Amino acid sequence: MRSEALLALAALCLTPAARAEDPPVAAARASLPLEEVLRLVRENERAREPRPAAAPVGAAVSRLLLAGRLLEDAVDLSAHVELAVLAEEAWTRVPLLRLSPQLHLSALPTVEGGELLVDRGELVFLTRTPGRYAFDLGLLLLARVEGDARVAELGVAGAALARLDLAWDEGLFRLLGDGARRGSEGAALFPSGDRLRVRWAARAPRALSRAAAEPAERPPVESVITAAHASSVTTLEGRRLTRIQYQLRFEGRKPLSFRLPPGATVEKVYLNGASVPFALADGTLALEVAPPRVGDQSGRLELVLSDQPGAFHLSGRLALGLPAASWQLDELEVSLHLPPVFDYAWAGGSLALDEGQDAAEVAWDHSLPTPGKVLRFRQSLVSSAPDVAVRYTVALEGQYYRGGPAPAAHW
Repeated sequence: MRSEALLALAALCLTPAARAEDPPVAAARASLPLEEVLRLVRENERAREPRPAAAPVGAAVSRLLLAGRLLEDAVDLSAHVELAVLAEEAWTRVPLLRLSPQLHLSALPTVEGGELLVDRGELVFLTRTPGRYAFDLGLLLLARVEGDARVAELGVAGAALARLDLAWDEGLFRLLGDGARRGSEGAALFPSGDRLRVRWAARAPRALSRAAAEPAERPPVESVITAAHASSVTTLEGRRLTRIQYQLRFEGRKPLSFRLPPGATVEKVYLNGASVPFALADGTLALEVAPPRVGDQSGRLELVLSDQPGAFHLSGRLALGLPAASWQLDELEVSLHLPPVFDYAWAGGSLALDEGQDAAEVAWDHSLPTPGKVLRFRQSLVSSAPDVAVRYTVALEGQYYRGGPAPAAHW
């Protein structure tokens, strides 16, 4: 038994000596480009540097500027938001508005680097990218009834500057309560605590007549067409369909008329997206327009016209005349959709060729395919009937057969 123990001890003593005779293991090595080595050195140096102190706040809303208009039972709002995110390498939640059953979002933008979402009863901006952000929102704030008055309240988050610029039709409504700074175009309201409160009442019929007789607190809104877009499609057979959409700014119910170009007939009339009846008298279309909601100052009118300019020849001249409106027209954009078998060049008219800009996106009430070549034109401050003329000639390039040798005959 003792001899077995001595043999085991001798074996343990001999084992390290046998391993010491093995060749040494080579150290691990790796080859890196010099640029990578320098990058790793810089990262190591930065890791050793003391980290700057974190920002005292993760984010802050600097501006919340609202523009609103009184309606019969609501306030139509647009909000411009400016905020700064200071936190780095962390998700930051920025509260903007407190939501309620009376508040509806009508327009929500896409913000690069962040997301707008609803969280815990608030509209918040969420991001993990520091920087400054600015975007616009569309809101509709419903009112509750308090006696003869309407009251609308909006919960706002803390902002360095928060203000509501409010406008209304003096003939329809009167603003109630104190704290509003009145001006020629309406009033400016500021939040009390974390809430904006608007209180107004409709004028009684007797008060309406008295308001019409007395001088208004501000000048009336001028009736004007702020922008118009026309899209005209002409076929090879000589039939032409033209849609014209007018963006209107006015108050109350107003007359608006159009003098049609010779040979044109009216196919459809749409007011604020709905088809309305119409009548022509001596080439004049007379309408009465109204905003889609009581107290609003905007509207949309779309006309669909047709005429027969005649069939195309190998070359010639094609003219387009548009209606003359009784209101001032600030800006007009026209797109001509013409048969692709011709080449075209501007030949005259009050509309000038517009080559530098893409056509504006228009939500037409009357759907219509727009095939062919497109020419775009523009005119500003239109006070008469706009028109344009183009010369055309057949486009031979690529439109004819290039003959080759006749195939051999086989009998």
